[in-house]
Amino acid sequence: MAQAKRLTVRVQHIPLSYSEDDVKNALLKELTVTEREVTKILVSLIPSCGSEEESQDALVQFHPGPPEFLKILQSSKKELLERQIETNGAVLNLDVHFCGLTQVSNTPVTGSTTVECVDCTR
Repeated sequence: MAQAKRLTVRVQHIPLSYSEDDVKNALLKELTVTEREVTKILVSLIPSCGSEEESQDALVQFHPGPPEFLKILQSSKKELLERQIETNGAVLNLDVHFCGLTQVSNTPVTGSTTVECVDCTR
């Protein structure tokens, strides 16, 4: 039997001072007590591809599945919904409909970046 595709959530507007553990702790506060006991949160910080150089993004997965506060994002296939959480004065945006310029791995900033565009419509 094929394994179901895991939900990946993008978190935007993360202050540069935040580590992966800071993001994880902010998300843990949104979980119920029961969810905290069984949920593993995997966080990968990535550079923000927008014009905002004062923030970073993250890709997040929840195992064994998404917590209750994010289920509305998973159930909406057509609407572009997002969820916001506040932590230490920062407002983090969470969404699942991300395409285009979302980087999927963290790379060191070297001063020069090459971007290869792929046409996904073919």
